[in-house]
Amino acid sequence: MRILFHVEPLHFHNRPFHYWAWLDRAASLGRNLESQGWDVRWAMNAALATRAVAPRPAVHEHHPSEGHGLRREHIGVLHQEEIRRLYGVPNMEILRGIHEGTWPPATRLAHGRLLRERLDGFDPDVIITWSPSAHLRSAHPDALILHTENGIFSRAPYEAFQFLDPQGLYSQSLVSTHAESLRARIATDRERAWLADFRDRARAHHRAVTPFRELEERLRLEYRSIAFLPLQFAGEAGFDLNAPFRNQGEFLWHVLEHLPSDVALIVTEHPTALWVGDRIDEETREYLSAAAPQAHFVPFDAAPHAGQVLLHHCDSVISVSSSLGLQALLFGRTLIAPGSSHLRDWAHSSDPAALSRFPDATNVDGAMAFLLRHYFVRDQLCFEDAAAIDGHIRRMHSKWTTGERGLSLLEPIESIESIEAAMLGRFPDPSSSGGSRLP
Repeated sequence: MRILFHVEPLHFHNRPFHYWAWLDRAASLGRNLESQGWDVRWAMNAALATRAVAPRPAVHEHHPSEGHGLRREHIGVLHQEEIRRLYGVPNMEILRGIHEGTWPPATRLAHGRLLRERLDGFDPDVIITWSPSAHLRSAHPDALILHTENGIFSRAPYEAFQFLDPQGLYSQSLVSTHAESLRARIATDRERAWLADFRDRARAHHRAVTPFRELEERLRLEYRSIAFLPLQFAGEAGFDLNAPFRNQGEFLWHVLEHLPSDVALIVTEHPTALWVGDRIDEETREYLSAAAPQAHFVPFDAAPHAGQVLLHHCDSVISVSSSLGLQALLFGRTLIAPGSSHLRDWAHSSDPAALSRFPDATNVDGAMAFLLRHYFVRDQLCFEDAAAIDGHIRRMHSKWTTGERGLSLLEPIESIESIEAAMLGRFPDPSSSGGSRLP
């Protein structure tokens, strides 16, 4: 079996090394599959290729400048300008057209041929990509293309997940196009018990460690409910291809000017926004403290992975495409999703003004149980258990080659007992220390 890892070669945020984390995952996953007999290739830009072929340290630390020890002859290098010449527009607009399918077939095919040339005609059975893939489909019409990124959880204290979507990203993903049938799925008693236990343990943990208890108590004395706005950062496909905004300031003002006056708003910024420059500056925050007193900014260093904790202090979450959107549904929060991402098909509304119309959360146990076992793949299986990820990809490829599409491509990745033990193992059992079931 042959597999290609496509690490976006176009440059973003002025940094050809920007996608070092994708390279890290591609190298780790590719090394695992090589151990299972796969013929592996990688595609990336020239800067990342220098990291890819640099010696791998004895202790792998997932550092941005870390080498991966890949073979140079297994790497196809693409340069920015040879891609831009095909399209004649800025890099993000290239990705937008690839994602939305608006580029002429001849242009997509020329892009795909360029990639094939750089790989000396390598024709993969499977492609794994972190960015839109229409040009990859043009070059390799029979390949199973798996679209990947962080899953529903990716930060401590949770078990981390990736997804491998055989259909597309964002609005083209299975999560989006099959949202109705997923929502209609009824959870088994076993699944409901597993998810209820997980929610109880996670809530108990966050309530025990949170530094935001006083903030919530103060806001609930003054406001009817609390909304949470985890800002993202522009210059990324996940935001730019899905948002009707070009930066976090536009997004923030959109929310503030639509939010009901009796709803408090807790705002956090994404850690990456600090160094890419898509931040709300201090002068603006000072102005908002008087002009929009319902908005409360939580600084980066208020808590490790503050967004994971703050979700448990709010009644609703407003997000374009953050993983906190799906977490909001899992934990029974109302979801508002402006834009066109996969969250649109799960949200209660796209309009923050509608928050007052949704007093009850939606039951998504059936959908979440399915996605956690069939769609999201734990990092431990992706990057540490070669046999598990090998089997998962081979099973999908076998179904793909027989013409199966949609949700039927997805089989259980692990037993319910295995994933339950992994997810619950991150949190102590509240009943064993006198804890009680939280509302």
